[in-house]
Amino acid sequence: MSNDSEQYRRDRERSLLADRERILAALNAAVAEEAGATEQERAGDISAMPTHPADLGTDTMQAEMDAANVTRLSRELENIDAELERLRAKS
Repeated sequence: MSNDSEQYRRDRERSLLADRERILAALNAAVAEEAGATEQERAGDISAMPTHPADLGTDTMQAEMDAANVTRLSRELENIDAELERLRAKS
């Protein structure tokens, strides 16, 4: 393997590992936030009064967006792991 292609492989692997760490940190933060919060805290409610239906819709939308972000991050992590495996198999 030429020096240029070996350097590219090392640089690419370093970049992928940095991205992997960033994604793992984001996933861990999302899980910790969800696990440590009560339903009232997740909704951002500051009182125990009943919630307006529009607020419930907003809370549902936020929960769906959070779930979609976790799914996206998980897929990114899978792609990074697959590319790392391919890079390591070539060396």
